[in-house]
Amino acid sequence: MKTRFPGVASALLLALSFAACDDAGYERHGTNFVDVSPYGMHFYADQTADSCGLESYDSWTAESSAPDWLSLSPASLDVPAGYVSTDWVYVHATPNTTGQYREGLITVRGYHEASLHVQQEAYLNIARPMSTTTEGTSIPAFRLELKPEAAADSVIFTVYSDDVTLSSSEDWVTPKDSSFTAGQHIVYLDFSPNLGPDVRRATLTLTSAGVTTPIELSQEVKVDEE
Repeated sequence: MKTRFPGVASALLLALSFAACDDAGYERHGTNFVDVSPYGMHFYADQTADSCGLESYDSWTAESSAPDWLSLSPASLDVPAGYVSTDWVYVHATPNTTGQYREGLITVRGYHEASLHVQQEAYLNIARPMSTTTEGTSIPAFRLELKPEAAADSVIFTVYSDDVTLSSSEDWVTPKDSSFTAGQHIVYLDFSPNLGPDVRRATLTLTSAGVTTPIELSQEVKVDEE
């Protein structure tokens, strides 16, 4: 058996079989995705690309159950008889601006077929504050309670586009940075003590690739020590 495009070491076997071609021997057939979770791929709302390996003993063509937002490149490959091909393939998604969770299936068809499940959230990848999920909603709530006195605090997020902004709805709390490129960011907040008389509230708005996710802030009234 000859090998084309070697280089992927680990394999997740999704479809593999042997078909008898004559009394003298066997011809091997099989197609499988490699270097990918058995649960498929998970995208955040602004995430538009990921990759994995695809091993096949046969020529193949890819199909998407959601071609309006989900695709695979290359979309097909010719594999000569008697060869095995191991290629790096790329999963592409458009930013999810629908406000709803969505999922799709990429199916690679050859002698046999293999499928890759892809999920895309409706919100951005925010690590701090942690999310609170309400049943029946696609977008969780992100809430951060600031200390009543002026103190250091921050939000943490990972974005996948190079046109990202973070803004505050109120003057009493502002992020130290307001524009970002792709990557993980720790952003510190400037805020003053809450001298009363009421709890203060503000909203940070994180926007990336046309997707907006709010972070709700609250600050109790500072109590003076006697």
